[in-house]
Amino acid sequence: MLKKILVALDHSAFSQKTFMQSLVLAKATHAKLMLFHVISSTEEGYPPYPLMPGVLEEFDLSYAGVANSYLNDLDVFKASSFELLRSRANQAKEKGLTVFYQQSMGDPGREICEISRQWKADTIIIGRRSRNLLSKVLLGSVSNYVTHHAPCSVLIVHHQDVPEFIPKQSINTLEANKLSFEEWRGKLSYRSILVALDGGDINQPIVNRAINLAKRMSTARLMLLHVLPHDVAKVPIPSPPPTAIAQQRLDNYPSLRDDILYSQQRQWNAYDSDCLPQLRSYTAIAREAGIPTEFIQQPGSPGEVICEFAKNRSSDLILVGNRGRSGLSEMLLGSVGKYVANHASCSVMVVRPQQPA
Repeated sequence: MLKKILVALDHSAFSQKTFMQSLVLAKATHAKLMLFHVISSTEEGYPPYPLMPGVLEEFDLSYAGVANSYLNDLDVFKASSFELLRSRANQAKEKGLTVFYQQSMGDPGREICEISRQWKADTIIIGRRSRNLLSKVLLGSVSNYVTHHAPCSVLIVHHQDVPEFIPKQSINTLEANKLSFEEWRGKLSYRSILVALDGGDINQPIVNRAINLAKRMSTARLMLLHVLPHDVAKVPIPSPPPTAIAQQRLDNYPSLRDDILYSQQRQWNAYDSDCLPQLRSYTAIAREAGIPTEFIQQPGSPGEVICEFAKNRSSDLILVGNRGRSGLSEMLLGSVGKYVANHASCSVMVVRPQQPA
């Protein structure tokens, strides 16, 4: 159940969609909102730093004068940012929502995670714009940091790049003026929710969250997708007949013989008897809640299959789990949630099970 939603906003051309998504979700779930902005030197519109004194002297400029000009510009930027927060908070209040707003200065990812802990948010909403691989490696991503370090679930609102012929600074104004809240709700309400399941114990919180969202979005349907691991999905390949001597040796070690000849079959039997019934039971639970639901199995690499399936089935939202791996294992092993968050063509909610107090 969503009760407290923290919304990370900035001055980017895509922030309006993130804000409106939070309104639609909070209105549907009756959740409280915290609108949060972090002033950062990497943000669009942040005033440029003054040049070093030695460089300024070459242009016969006073460093004190340039520094004062920078500080004045920074004060204006802070004031305009806070006014934008207050304006959006008023919009939320007009929709009958309980809303708070706050502004800080520092590293965006760290500040967002810290305020989410202090405010005890159960979900963070943050935008993500498509970037090429090089820019991700060099610049990193606030949404990536928050996804890995947040103490709660994270909804990543995907923004497609804006066509070049539309000035970026006009996007917020264009969208805000052209679309009413009801039109935004029609565009941003979830109709097709894809739930990515695995064979672990994190499935139940993901399914519970999906059912709750689908109930609130009266037109939503669920697709429960389980990607079969390669070692289970592969059909066992018959081994060539062993030689008489090899067969005699294998007969002396029946357990080794079984491991060699039938390991994949045993894995499938275990999956078929233990994991599969549990996964299918989630379909029954969702249907009992009155939600149209289907269960799908596909073999392959989980992240790639999930993203491709969501694209082909026109999903509005993907739910994946976050097991809270350490930074080292995340870096070495990767993460299905991380892959989906970075490659999906729609919004992604990374569900983190609530940690015990």
